[in-house]
Amino acid sequence: MLKYPFIKPFYVIMSLGFLCFSCQTKSSHTDALIVLDYVKQKPMEGDWLMDHEESGQSFEDYCSSSPIRSTRERPFLYIVGMGEASEQKLKILKTIQKGLSAFYQIPVRILSDLPHPSIPQEHIRENGQWDAKWIIDEILPEHFPDSAMALIAFTERDLYPGNDWNYVFGLASLKNRVGVSSYARFECECAGDIAEKMCYMRTLHVAIHETGHMFGIKHCIDFECCMNGSNSLFELDRQENRMCHECLAKLCWNRTISPEKHVAAMLKFYSKYLPDTSLISYYRSAQECLKNLDLI
Repeated sequence: MLKYPFIKPFYVIMSLGFLCFSCQTKSSHTDALIVLDYVKQKPMEGDWLMDHEESGQSFEDYCSSSPIRSTRERPFLYIVGMGEASEQKLKILKTIQKGLSAFYQIPVRILSDLPHPSIPQEHIRENGQWDAKWIIDEILPEHFPDSAMALIAFTERDLYPGNDWNYVFGLASLKNRVGVSSYARFECECAGDIAEKMCYMRTLHVAIHETGHMFGIKHCIDFECCMNGSNSLFELDRQENRMCHECLAKLCWNRTISPEKHVAAMLKFYSKYLPDTSLISYYRSAQECLKNLDLI
């Protein structure tokens, strides 16, 4: 997979000088990070973009869509477990709490579990799957705190979003500020540090993705990005567990933060709580790109 664009160090500095001016409309320096991005590869058989025709979303389109933003009255992102409480679920939620807080630069609170959601039998398949759309339409709004910018639920139950779907990792509403995510297919029950880390990485990936939707960010089709759609676990694992420069610009504009703040927070998070060589390397490189831009 080739980085885009392929530029030698001398030309990186030249490009950053240009980007310094071109990114001002985004009120951030996120364009400087394009040198670390990967062009979205041609979809393989069974991938999301093979089955779904999408037009993408430019930064300008995003800003003009009047996306949901936090306010003084609703400053918090809430997360909640669904199903029976367990030590494993609590550990997952605490890791996700730290990761989402760092990623979106928003305070994240954990609600008490919803142990027995009242899901009608017609919204539970014979194999035990829960109807994700019913959850975000009927259940979560009833438990939505007044101080919530958004609420996302997590469950070990497998989910489906409609009768034509086998399953879905998560589902969120771009307008109603609620979402649900499942880690049923992430092998979280497997023993060992490697399996546990993989479970957390996958769950955080989907959590970031669904939260991005609640912030009004649509699927990314231009770069390898955590806002890409996923049709399978195989496709999810091939994706970047971070935002491309374009989606990050949307986040920074929405949260009124600098990319430097986001990058520093994520570097600290992965270094301290979820060590991942690839992501630590990316965020270190991102820091250097942003530092070089400031020197121009």
